[in-house]
Amino acid sequence: MIIRIINSLLEVLTRPYIYIQKYILVAFQSHLPIHFDEKSWYILFGFMTFLAFIVAYILSRYITLQDADDDPVYQRAQFFSMQRKHRKVT
Repeated sequence: MIIRIINSLLEVLTRPYIYIQKYILVAFQSHLPIHFDEKSWYILFGFMTFLAFIVAYILSRYITLQDADDDPVYQRAQFFSMQRKHRKVT
């Protein structure tokens, strides 16, 4: 039962990624060698997976930074630091 749930979750989560891989392969088919052995396919898909992880990491960092700007605690801390910076020395 648990294995079925895990498999269905993996299927739902990886379906868009597999579609993107197929689209890229069809789009760039003329640029790829005609005869690919199994090792070359593993290298290609490994490289594409590595690039997908890099893009996901960059997007997650960007989204996290955008969310931090909207956080009231962060805005209050930023406001206090501006007040301290522009405080008059008497």
